[in-house]
Amino acid sequence: MTIDKMEEVAQGRVWAGKDSASRDLVNAIGGLSQVVAIAKLKANIPQDTKVTLVELARPSPSLPKLLSGVGSTLEGVAF
Repeated sequence: MTIDKMEEVAQGRVWAGKDSASRDLVNAIGGLSQVVAIAKLKANIPQDTKVTLVELARPSPSLPKLLSGVGSTLEGVAF
């Protein structure tokens, strides 16, 4: 499904499990082990080959970037 069509179907909502599958928003239902198996298949890596998963963290925003949103974030908040 194309991204434009996905946005039309999902309408900004979060769909879980079978609901997302019934709307063709996901390719398959499964967990991390199934994702790794599919990735191995697509990369021509034998299924019995052990792989290492590496989590990539987003870089932390700089202080000015954090402070630039403070006004809008705290708007309407009483202390």
